[in-house]
Formats: sequence, C-alpha cells, structure tokens
Amino acid sequence: MKVLPELLKSVEFGGGGPKAFGIVMKIATKLSNEDFDTKMTPVLIRLFGNPDRAIRVCLLDNLPLMIERLSQRIVNDKIFPQIVSSNQSESLSHVFLELTRSR
Repeated sequence: MKVLPELLKSVEFGGGGPKAFGIVMKIATKLSNEDFDTKMTPVLIRLFGNPDRAIRVCLLDNLPLMIERLSQRIVNDKIFPQIVSSNQSESLSHVFLELTRSR
C-alpha cells in the first residue's frame, strides 16, 4: 500500500487537509491492527496536536473509525492532553471528552 504514506504526508505536511484525511481514514479501516498501530497511530497523535481547526474537526468527525483501534493508554497519555491543552476551541475538548466517555 504505497498510496497511504503519501496521503498521510499530504494531510500532515501538505495541502491535503480534511478531504485527504477522509480518504486516509477510509483506507485505514482496511488495515490490520498492527498496520494501523505502526502507520496511523503516530500520525494521528501528531494531527491531534495540529492547531488547524479544520483538521481537528475532521479528526473528531472520524473518531468513530479510529477510537476502537487506539489503545486507552495512547488516548489518555498522548491524544487527550493535546486536546485539553489546546486553546483553539473548548467545544472540541468537550466533544472529545464525551466521545471517549462512551467508549
């Protein structure tokens, strides 16, 4: 799967933005858990730290596709602190908190 790394680079560093991320998540649903952990999790962690509001909203929109595949430790230690510490939008923190509570 050579397309996924390029799409991830486009989302993270280029101009792919939320549209490319939607495609990435559709591809990611077909990955094994091991591939998801090695290819997607590090990028997702970095994207949750991204101050771009459109990316963060897209991440939250796609949360149902990824939440079961992220370990509780990753969510608690790496992702949630980035959401909480972000001063971009308190409502995004609230939505994320509610979604993770339902898990």
